[in-house]
Amino acid sequence: MALALAMAPAASAAPDDVTFEGETMTLPAADDGATVADPNASGGQAKAIWSNRTASTTTTTTRSSVHLFVRARGTECVGAPTISVKVDGYEWYAGPVATSAYNELGVRVSIPAGDHSVTVSFTNNASWVVNGVTVCDRNVWIDRVTLVATPFRADGWRNQPLSDTAPIKANSDVLRDELRDQVQDSLDYPTSPQNAGTWVNTTQYSPPVYVVPPGQPTVRVDDPKDRPSLQAQWDHVPLPPDAQPAQGTDSELTVWQPSTDTIWDFWHMTKDPAGNWSAEYGGRMPNVSLHQGNFEDPPLGPGRKLGATATSIALLAGLQRIEEIRRGVIDHAVDFAVTTPRGRDGWCWPAQRTDSKLTSRAPEAIPAGTRFRLPASLDIDSLSLTPYAKILAKAIQRYGMVARDSGGLVVFFAENPTPLGPDKNPYSVFFGGRYPNARPGGALENFPWDRLQVVEQPPGTGCEDDPDPD
Repeated sequence: MALALAMAPAASAAPDDVTFEGETMTLPAADDGATVADPNASGGQAKAIWSNRTASTTTTTTRSSVHLFVRARGTECVGAPTISVKVDGYEWYAGPVATSAYNELGVRVSIPAGDHSVTVSFTNNASWVVNGVTVCDRNVWIDRVTLVATPFRADGWRNQPLSDTAPIKANSDVLRDELRDQVQDSLDYPTSPQNAGTWVNTTQYSPPVYVVPPGQPTVRVDDPKDRPSLQAQWDHVPLPPDAQPAQGTDSELTVWQPSTDTIWDFWHMTKDPAGNWSAEYGGRMPNVSLHQGNFEDPPLGPGRKLGATATSIALLAGLQRIEEIRRGVIDHAVDFAVTTPRGRDGWCWPAQRTDSKLTSRAPEAIPAGTRFRLPASLDIDSLSLTPYAKILAKAIQRYGMVARDSGGLVVFFAENPTPLGPDKNPYSVFFGGRYPNARPGGALENFPWDRLQVVEQPPGTGCEDDPDPD
């Protein structure tokens, strides 16, 4: 379970996040603790707990929550105090509380929108008494709790469910057949069995996401090409010192700070022996909750959109998060890559660009940004799919799958587990011990590629085909 620490308080900036103060929580009895004045607490007060008791409250979220922060401190007595944080009875965090000052305890979650009970329990109360004199006493102070909403606009392409009757493109069958053929051609190709048909990137070529608390110390990430407008976005990045980019030549990494409503995406990110960071491309997206999921502004000049992907779609937008898969519900669009060079030399919104060196001008080629879906009428539960494939298929049915890159074969992108720590990779369990491919026995065996449809562009958006000169 990931843990993040920081010293300084700050209120959540995203409008759909839910924050409540510790002093609003209730305890079973008056002698279990009290609301106390504390100038270091965010509201000037905190809930002090001095016995093994549970503070509780109820709250309502309007969107699914993907992260939880608890700002707390404690007093040490032959060991640090520990707390347990539960939502609707499920324990998301159990561990120590810092004793030097208030700190933010952060943990990834996946909690649906709705009414919830939230509890914070003090679990190891103790005191040390010598000859009738109390030498020390463990206590806990709860300042505030924040439930962080899923990123990006609720009504944008990433989060807004597709209508059951969403218009289908006239050439949908052509693009569907091309994607199916890409999967089939890779199945027939005599490569190693784990890379056949399709794949789900996890530890390689898929970004780790570092969700950082308020007050996370910042570092400079150097732009070796000396682009002033890009460097200005990287002068103060709240990057944890133990952060690691993804394995693979793309070396992607995402930092998300909910309290400032900002994400940073990096491509070809490295750290030199002296501890200095650099990246070849990427960008910073402020006001994440107002964006749909793609970088839009070209501060580097015409045609120079930011972002770590070939399309300027944010790495976090279509990423399958670990806790979403664990819960069994991915409630947003997912990203995928087509096979190089069988994507079209052009793009459709929400893509902002593409890599023309890795594309084709064949009429059946798939433009970057193309959104496929499974028909709303398809009974996915009746299909012979693995549990993971059903989770993925239901997300594609409701929200779609968006072409955001190209690669060696058709691949999906799932959250890199590196921030969880060593030996914490959950994907073998998620995939049922199978390779995440489309071969017989794979986690994507029997996936209904032949039932996919291509959704028509929303009003006011369109496609740019063959934008580069011959």
